[in-house]
Amino acid sequence: QLTEAPDVIGRIEAGRALVAGGTRANLEAVRAAHRAEPFWGVREAWAKAMATSRETAAIEALAEWVALERDPRAMAATFRAAGAFRDPRIREALEARLDEGLPYHATAAAYEALGAQRENAPLERLISAATAPSPYGIAQSGAFRALADTRRRRALDVLQDAVAPGGAPTEARPAAVGALAALAARQPRESRRRERVVELLMDLLRDPEERV
Repeated sequence: QLTEAPDVIGRIEAGRALVAGGTRANLEAVRAAHRAEPFWGVREAWAKAMATSRETAAIEALAEWVALERDPRAMAATFRAAGAFRDPRIREALEARLDEGLPYHATAAAYEALGAQRENAPLERLISAATAPSPYGIAQSGAFRALADTRRRRALDVLQDAVAPGGAPTEARPAAVGALAALAARQPRESRRRERVVELLMDLLRDPEERV
């Protein structure tokens, strides 16, 4: 069914069932089928399913799929699925794709998956992306969300600067606000840094930009 079902639903469900089975043989079967699967929606569904596994074979498959996926409609989901794992192979694959150049939404997703690498995230790269305006603010917004996921102290400083009036383009400032709130929520409840962020967010309730 994984490779021969004439309908996409059948192939999607077969992939999900095999991943849920959890054996290396199952995961390798889905990995191999991905290379020949013609429809992007099936590949996207398989990537999301693979992200729910905790097997090494899933990491290997997703790292490969990050490198291989060329349909813009499946790239973002594949990259975010890969971000479910903190692993050097995932980071290397994502950075290699960014070096090639990607569509806006795929770029944002790649940044988010890199941010999910936490202490192994390429912080300087994410800071550079967060401080560089992008078309429609899409990639820059992804970089803001990635910084929040790194949980790094420097990320908090960058996000505080970005939410200030003029600190980021209008399209990206709302994402910076959400990222700052998410990162601050992970600070100790009585910390001075968290208190300063809460005060800043309260001030932004009066911001003239409604989305902010």
